Amino acid sequence: MGRSAMPERAAQLYAAATELFIERGYRDVDVADITARCGVGHGTFYNYFRNKRDLLESIQSRTVEELSAAVAGERPPSDWTCRAEYVAEFTDRARRAVTYIAKNRALVSFVVIAAPGVDEQAYESVLAAYDQLGAQATEFLEVGRRQGWIRDSVDVRIAGQAVVSCVLMATFPMLVGDGADVDPEPIAQACAAFLLGGMRRVLPDS
Repeated sequence: MGRSAMPERAAQLYAAATELFIERGYRDVDVADITARCGVGHGTFYNYFRNKRDLLESIQSRTVEELSAAVAGERPPSDWTCRAEYVAEFTDRARRAVTYIAKNRALVSFVVIAAPGVDEQAYESVLAAYDQLGAQATEFLEVGRRQGWIRDSVDVRIAGQAVVSCVLMATFPMLVGDGADVDPEPIAQACAAFLLGGMRRVLPDS
């Protein structure tokens, strides 16, 4: 369940676990550490979570849900009347993705880089998240193809995965960097220009 839907005590445990996993690493944190940070008894933890692994799953899924919501557009495709508006919407979505990552870099770094090494299940969760976000990008690109703004020959499923990869790798330096502030705008502009520029339908001279 999302943290917003959690009871207050569960949300406190979730927040404490997230902080500790980021600070120390998943393997160096146990349930006693989490409850101690919240100032509650050990048994309280099990009123809300099965075990530490249950919390990891919640952190992974919630982060993906938040990122997906951050990049979801507010305007329906019917509002896009020309390619310029479509490109502007794509750029805005890339900007929102980069902004979310920049604001939550420690969390995203843990989910993307550290969590997959916990076990096979955590690794599979990251792959599933990649597929989910890729499908979201694919849906957007399919609209562009139907409108004739993207070449028919483009495999939008693969292109959607490429969008996720491009944005993630463009933000990778901030995930492993020193925590310095990053301006999302040039990253979003570069991703949009690179990705859409190569897929644009080239019209014959009239």
